[in-house]
Amino acid sequence: MTFWHIPLIHDNYIFRLSRFSGALYSMPLFNRVVDTPSFGEGVAKINRASDFCNDPYKFNPVKRRNLKMSKPIGCKGHGRAMDIANRVVKNCKHQFFLATISASFRKPLFDSSEDAIAFFRVNVDGDQSSLCLPRALYAAKTSRKFKEEGVVFIGVFLPSRSMHAWVVEGDALADPDDDIWINYRPIAAIA
Repeated sequence: MTFWHIPLIHDNYIFRLSRFSGALYSMPLFNRVVDTPSFGEGVAKINRASDFCNDPYKFNPVKRRNLKMSKPIGCKGHGRAMDIANRVVKNCKHQFFLATISASFRKPLFDSSEDAIAFFRVNVDGDQSSLCLPRALYAAKTSRKFKEEGVVFIGVFLPSRSMHAWVVEGDALADPDDDIWINYRPIAAIA
């Protein structure tokens, strides 16, 4: 997976997310010209997903469903899915770069990111609002469709600098229970 910076300008400052530490940095703009990022033809899915984030009315509506129904593929899938979830949460607590790199070693256990996120929400203990990055990286690592259609966005709520991560897969938001993503402006994309 590739980490893409999305320049964000607010109150004459340009903000950038560190790929290695996950820290948010800001610098005065000083009349710099900042181009809107173009992710090229090879990653048209990032451009498309970014358009959806900028205009959320374009998203296909996702129906809320019974979270207990999401099961990994295969008979030994539950234990394996839990091991991966625990490792992703542990990596996210210790180092941002390690967490993003380990998510690129894919283990498709679910058909879609929606299924992976539903499994994560039911089976991983903790405050789900603070587990947004592990949940998004878990979906990226374990979803079959993510490689072709998925993008993890990391956004910032300015001026508070609060951060949040969410997944767009195809033309839908992968987590129907995530109702705060719309308050955040994308600053980085992982695809």
